[in-house]
Amino acid sequence: MTASLIWQLITEYKLSYKTILIEVPAIAERIGGTIANLKEGEKFTILDLLYAMMLPSGNDAATTLAIYFGSAIRTRKMKKITKKKIVPMTEEYYIKVFVKRMNQLAQKMFLKNTIFFTPHGMCTTSNKSTSDDISKLSFHLMQIPIMPEIVKTATYTCKYVNKEKKTKEITWQNTNILLSEVGYYGIKTGTTTDAGYCLSTYWAKENKKIIIVLLGATSPENRFLETKKLVEWAHAYLNEIEVCFGKENLEGLKPQLLICLLRSALNSPRKPY
Repeated sequence: MTASLIWQLITEYKLSYKTILIEVPAIAERIGGTIANLKEGEKFTILDLLYAMMLPSGNDAATTLAIYFGSAIRTRKMKKITKKKIVPMTEEYYIKVFVKRMNQLAQKMFLKNTIFFTPHGMCTTSNKSTSDDISKLSFHLMQIPIMPEIVKTATYTCKYVNKEKKTKEITWQNTNILLSEVGYYGIKTGTTTDAGYCLSTYWAKENKKIIIVLLGATSPENRFLETKKLVEWAHAYLNEIEVCFGKENLEGLKPQLLICLLRSALNSPRKPY
């Protein structure tokens, strides 16, 4: 959701995401969990921070982006209602502004069982969602022009400006090991104590495109193994649907209807895999 909202704001505010530099705040460097090893005072473009957030699941990158865009949201809102000088707020406040917009966007996407309290999803019992909602969110994410390229990238190297104003390079590895296999093009890994090891996957082959969301795997390895089983089953079932309905009749079929057909199959007495 953080990436989806950022793209919406980039479009709304007409921002040059490839050139605008954002400085990493101290609060981002101190964040725990999975990080992209960003340091206070370093400057990255918005695009590079999106890679830092999506590939190594950088909580520090998500926090940096949330503060920057939370500030942008408040600044533009205040300019509309007052001509007085806008007083800067705390970084924590800007994060709350950003998260509020995340939840508003979730409502617009009809994610009825989802609520966010942080921009990075790090362990908190307050963040809640379902595999159904995350699959919808994943579908929306893949409609963003720059996202398919980001989420299918295994390794990314970029230049940034450090505290001493010197240009340096940094490289991030994608935590999604399925990218090395044919047909897998993303999307995102995730891990929390409550949700377990999770994975949202985009698979495409033979003109078939599938999004699989797996939550609660018992280990990092199992989330990839179980996802592959689900992809194999979904692919086989789609082949059955082609036989039943005819390939030419499925080409214009809405994604929502295919989802209903797959749900029906999952709820049938026949085991999915």
